[in-house]
Amino acid sequence: MTSREYGYYKRVLRATTTICCGLAIGAGLLLPQTPPAPPAPGQAVPARKAPAPTWQLELPTGGDVALAIGDDAVFLGDTAGTIRAFVLTDGSLRWEVPTAPGIRLAAGRDAVFVVAAGTLASRAAADGRVQWTQPMPDGPVTLAWHLDRVAVTSGAHARLYDGHGQVEATLAFPGELAFAPVLDADRVAGAIVGGGLAVFERPSPTTPAWTSAPLPGPIDALTLDGDRLLASAADGSLSAFAIGRHGHHARPEWRYELYRQASGAPAVDGRAVFVATLDNTLHAIDRLSGSRRWHRPLGGRPIGAVLSSGERVVVLVADGSVAVINARTGAGIARLAMEGQTEQLLAAGLVSGEAPAVVTVTANTSGLNVLRLWRLDP
Repeated sequence: MTSREYGYYKRVLRATTTICCGLAIGAGLLLPQTPPAPPAPGQAVPARKAPAPTWQLELPTGGDVALAIGDDAVFLGDTAGTIRAFVLTDGSLRWEVPTAPGIRLAAGRDAVFVVAAGTLASRAAADGRVQWTQPMPDGPVTLAWHLDRVAVTSGAHARLYDGHGQVEATLAFPGELAFAPVLDADRVAGAIVGGGLAVFERPSPTTPAWTSAPLPGPIDALTLDGDRLLASAADGSLSAFAIGRHGHHARPEWRYELYRQASGAPAVDGRAVFVATLDNTLHAIDRLSGSRRWHRPLGGRPIGAVLSSGERVVVLVADGSVAVINARTGAGIARLAMEGQTEQLLAAGLVSGEAPAVVTVTANTSGLNVLRLWRLDP
């Protein structure tokens, strides 16, 4: 995992995007677990108005945006295809370059990856110059990244590029991928349309090192957690698979019934797995046993992935607020109502590290977009 993680929301897409910076029971059995009762109503995270944003600025354009967050910059692409890089600390414009409409962005280590006009380009985060380019396959593609590695997926195939733009591997999954794969320094994991998981591993990435047994329904989000793969399913369950030992048709180590679909990919710390569900609840599940640690009503509909940041868990809420919860106890620290929350929320991102923050892009009444950043110190 990187030292900084990001959770994203984009208005025009359901949260099928996974956090990337993203099994080994050969004959293992599903560990027994008594299904917990559905979460009972409880005290929601207390709401209060957030302090003023650390910085904000009105952008020269409106419309949908592509958002990516790097180690020290926010990258935005607009409908005309212009990419702008803003300094994370103060919002000052670092650089802007024209590309082509319909761009997609992903932030790597010291670079931003850009898909536009059938080409993947790596641009330097410092000045926007092109470092390398590669042609893209025809048809829809998805992006996933980890540090300076990026995976471009089309159908059942994923092409993995290293930090110099060289093709590291071309991966053939057992079937069409449901969404972008997740990856770390050693593995690439994907969910197959119709239910099923596959993992490729260095140094022999030509065939999957691991596959799951057929799953009862489609998977909608994945998270790599060291030697585990966490998969949330459309049927309202979360499963953990051990991927440290090679095998095929493996079953989960544990399965937890969420009773509702997850809003996005789970987050993990050393003790627990955190996942938000569409019944407005945040769940904390023991990372090893799959038993419930706590659950907390959020007071609003979660959007996108959950972010674990030190002793806090952070969740974006559909009304533009941000819920901050104590990771150990589940106590609600605050639900911060952000300035501009009455505006249409176009995109948002969560930033972890020593200074956790939330970045939002909203459309104001003048038809222009507004970019804001808040430091989260409730």
